[in-house]
Amino acid sequence: VWDQHTDDYLRSSLSTRLTQLRPCEIILPPKLSASTESAIQHYCHRIGARIVSSDDPSSSVGPLPSDDLDLTSSTNIFEVVRIERVDEFHPDRAFQSLSDLFRPNKSS
Repeated sequence: VWDQHTDDYLRSSLSTRLTQLRPCEIILPPKLSASTESAIQHYCHRIGARIVSSDDPSSSVGPLPSDDLDLTSSTNIFEVVRIERVDEFHPDRAFQSLSDLFRPNKSS
């Protein structure tokens, strides 16, 4: 899901989107405002997710999974949020690549 929006000072629109979508990966520009960075960090802490960043593969925030993790319980599922920072993101190219990938083969 790709989204672009205008948000208020408290980043309530961003928080709502993160809560509803529960992303496992977030693609961001290299620099964000302190308020936006804080909203993303707060979301990850709130759901108990570990953050894995492409900038620092050893980075993590939140609890690590225990050996007795019960994967059948939806309340105990360990979550990881991967954060990727890119200099340029072209949503039109990304959409076209995915469309080409999943387009049925016409020769069959």
